[in-house]
Amino acid sequence: MKRYLANRTAEVTDMEHKGACVALEMLREGVVLLENKGFLPMAPGKRLALYGYGARNTVYGGLGAASIHIRRGVSVEEGLEREGFTVTTKAYLDRYQALMQAEEAAYYRGIRERCGEKIIEGVLIMYSEPFVPSAQLEITEKDIRSSNADTAVYVISRCSGEGADRKPVPGDYELSEDELANLKRLEAGYENLIVVLNTCGVIDTKRIRGLNNMKALLFVGLGAAETGTVVAEVLSGKVCPSGRLASTWAENYLDYPSADTYAAVNGNLDDEEYREGIYVGYRWFDAFQIKPAYCFGYGLSYTEFDMKPVGFERHGDEVRVAIEVCNRGEIHAGKAVAQLYVAQPAGNVRKAVKVLAGYAKTELLAPGAKETVVITVSLRDLASYDSARSAWVLEPGDYLFCAGGDAEHIAPVGIVRLDALAVTEQCTAVCKDDWKLEEFAPKAAEAKNLGDGRSLPVLRVSASEIETRTHDYSGEVMKPSPKPGGSDAITFRDVLSGRHAAEDLACDMSLDELAHLLVGNVPEKAGEATRASVFAAGTSVSRADTGDAVEYVVPGTTETTVSLLRSRGIPKLNIADGGSGLRLAPEFQTDAEGNLATSPLFSIGNVDKFAGDILRREGGGEHFWQYPTAFPMAMVMAQTWNRELLRQCGEVIGREADAFGTDVWMAPSMNIHRSPLCGRNYEYYSEDPFITGSCAIAALEGFQQCRYSAPCVKHFACNSQEDNRGATNAHVSEQALREIYMRGFEMAVRARKPRCLMTSLNLVNGIHMANQRDLLTTVIRQEWGFDGLVMCDWGTTVSDPRERHKYGCSSIPGCIRAGNDLIMPGTRNDIDGLIRSVEEGELTMEELRLSATRMLRLMASQYREE
Repeated sequence: MKRYLANRTAEVTDMEHKGACVALEMLREGVVLLENKGFLPMAPGKRLALYGYGARNTVYGGLGAASIHIRRGVSVEEGLEREGFTVTTKAYLDRYQALMQAEEAAYYRGIRERCGEKIIEGVLIMYSEPFVPSAQLEITEKDIRSSNADTAVYVISRCSGEGADRKPVPGDYELSEDELANLKRLEAGYENLIVVLNTCGVIDTKRIRGLNNMKALLFVGLGAAETGTVVAEVLSGKVCPSGRLASTWAENYLDYPSADTYAAVNGNLDDEEYREGIYVGYRWFDAFQIKPAYCFGYGLSYTEFDMKPVGFERHGDEVRVAIEVCNRGEIHAGKAVAQLYVAQPAGNVRKAVKVLAGYAKTELLAPGAKETVVITVSLRDLASYDSARSAWVLEPGDYLFCAGGDAEHIAPVGIVRLDALAVTEQCTAVCKDDWKLEEFAPKAAEAKNLGDGRSLPVLRVSASEIETRTHDYSGEVMKPSPKPGGSDAITFRDVLSGRHAAEDLACDMSLDELAHLLVGNVPEKAGEATRASVFAAGTSVSRADTGDAVEYVVPGTTETTVSLLRSRGIPKLNIADGGSGLRLAPEFQTDAEGNLATSPLFSIGNVDKFAGDILRREGGGEHFWQYPTAFPMAMVMAQTWNRELLRQCGEVIGREADAFGTDVWMAPSMNIHRSPLCGRNYEYYSEDPFITGSCAIAALEGFQQCRYSAPCVKHFACNSQEDNRGATNAHVSEQALREIYMRGFEMAVRARKPRCLMTSLNLVNGIHMANQRDLLTTVIRQEWGFDGLVMCDWGTTVSDPRERHKYGCSSIPGCIRAGNDLIMPGTRNDIDGLIRSVEEGELTMEELRLSATRMLRLMASQYREE
């Protein structure tokens, strides 16, 4: 019996309204004012000549898993007019809209011609070949003369997403020739120019900053429904910008360490060398003394702040730094971000010049108002990973604490002096690679001097005071309790009642049942195991007969199997994408029998533009609506530097997950901005592991207030590129792996104990992540204490015969052996492969039962009563 929890009315619900308010606040605090030459804010009522693709065709979200559905978006044009500005270039905007509508229609018509009715093939085309306007509409002399304004606003847009990386070419990372020509015309035609970046991430801003009349530059990103609203509020001064960059913007693309080798840039999509090691983002720019366009943590305000240290104390393993922040402006109230960095002493282990160790955002401070924020740092978190010792260590010497408003404007506040080497955690070597990786190394003389430490408070610490953590690397053993008398099969209801434990049910299940439980929802489907069929299966809804048992249906989610619902009472899991909120089918219909009539592929952003006639079938049954809150892209979330807003975001998503019947939310996405070209950077928080982990912890804290759904942190690990993401081999040192690419995950797992984790599709040091026992068992379970379910990213065990690459797909039995419990969305071949692997001795029943136990524990922990 199928049950739908979606709304039966198209009206905006109170839950939806509350979520929209949080999303709006998130964007207000996440936009970053990059330049302001005393021109902003402007008084509403001013006449503005508005130009650019994003003026009316504002981009609200990215492509792929973190795409969003909104009822209606506020464009920059509409936002300005709502705020009281007069837009004087309507004729230009009308012409541009007609041009873009024609181009978009041709693009989506071309996809339909190529894919026919194989809609998922069209989705993969859309992902790998995203729509890019072929030309920017020329701004004419007539447009400028007829605008009758002295100020122009030019909106530059970029979009990216899952399945394809960006390119360091004009029209993407670089400005196109048409954009440059239009900007030169605006330079000549107007006294003042404001440029708005409605982009998925970093672009080259040199030519923009070189314009003589450029008065302001604003990075709004992909801000969801209220993008235009917030742009206008910032320009008018209703919002005093308080966003700070969470990634470094380089002066030149070639300043990035992987600029000439990243992904497709050098033509090698098979092997990616992480030669920069730990020097990612600001760590690279610091160590090699490269001046960026905009440093990490940078952002302007309409007021100015003073920061001074007023406390530097040690409490056990913690150091507490108190900073007094004063708004010394006279007009605008604003918020400031106090950022705390630590310079570690030189030693045998490579170190960055400084690392972010903590931060705090103030409340809204009126002119002249003050607030003291306290930032707490655990000394253990300042340890470096010593690969030679296989241990986290604090090397002896001075740890210089520095505070300020961004990574370039900091001052020393105190010193922690350690007398001898302290081993904070003894680990074991993992992820060895036969590849000869030659890492870049800065010269010792190149380290920037942050101060000599004279006249600073000194906190002395003895290494003997710091405890060394050790780990038990023995495996988990299945110990089922004795089955009571009688021959009745153990059911899921027995687990819920406490009559039996989850491991008892797992041990009572047959090989066939175990294989079905651990392989998603394909038992109810048939078809060849191709990458396209996997995605199609993963977004369709089972039509298996479940009898009188209740099956919750959430169109847009991927399901695990329902084949054990009648016999064992084991429910399925509805698993939803959504780095910017739950990604569900916004509307759907059922047929007269209650079966889903609308295709769940409707949940994928923009798919209705080439397949709407197929997706919107009339069902003859009920009509439902489900519009979860659409949040700004994760990069913008991180730019708020506001943990409370991230917590509220998680709480909203959790509440909506419970309401719509979602069991697993596949987020937060926690990969690192290694290169500005990664197609999914908009879905990830930052280049820095600390702020990445901090954002995830806050979002998880909020989400975990819900009752029936679990978060699933992803993509573990090194999912740093999209081109050939299923078969690219990341060659990375253990130190960089632990300090940069896994550190955020470690923070989240230790602090919030999420019940799910997803592996990435790529290889790390020669082994597919879904098969990486070193990381999935040794590290996350035995070192970090993770006791939840691990699932793979979609299609890890499937090779597409059309894709010819050096490395193949993941091993089916290798997933279970490594500790990857659930193969998603699965194929018939995965089930047969597990069964065959046990029969041939490649896998044991105990290994399958262990994975099944984790799956059943997750289901029992959040079971939704009928």
